[in-house]
Amino acid sequence: MTLAPDLVILNGKIVTVDRDFSIAEAMAVKDGRILVVGKNIAIRPLAGGESRILDLKGKTMLPGINDAHIHAQWFGTKMPPLALDVSPRKVKSIREIVQLVGERAKTLNPGEWIRGSGLTLHSLEEYAVDPKRYPNKACVASRRFPKYGPVHKGASAVPLENVVDVFLNRPYSSA
Repeated sequence: MTLAPDLVILNGKIVTVDRDFSIAEAMAVKDGRILVVGKNIAIRPLAGGESRILDLKGKTMLPGINDAHIHAQWFGTKMPPLALDVSPRKVKSIREIVQLVGERAKTLNPGEWIRGSGLTLHSLEEYAVDPKRYPNKACVASRRFPKYGPVHKGASAVPLENVVDVFLNRPYSSA
């Protein structure tokens, strides 16, 4: 069993995020754990014959966690121009939602889908009068927009005829 680090990282700006938020030049790692951080002159001699040497060439190295469950892609696809903004700052009524859907539908080819994001039910005029009243398939269908494809329950994007259900992520209600 060797005491030498598996990995020696040199010539970097290694952000340690310690109490002083200090920046180190080098770091030694053994069995996936950081052994020591410091100056090149102190860390370089720790390397053994089997140690891998990584030269950062002055680049910055940040601590972090690689998490395959990040929501960056989801967030990006929920924002304009990839999705309709139906947040309270944009719409105040079901009529305005239907208008936005209609405007977007005019720009699409058959088979293209509309996404929406940001709806807050309690901000709708209709909801203030009747809390059981929310956008539904009938609202959209009543405008005679083109209808593409079948209903895909639970999908994050659905055919135009079901677009309002995406905003709510709940079953149809009666109009």
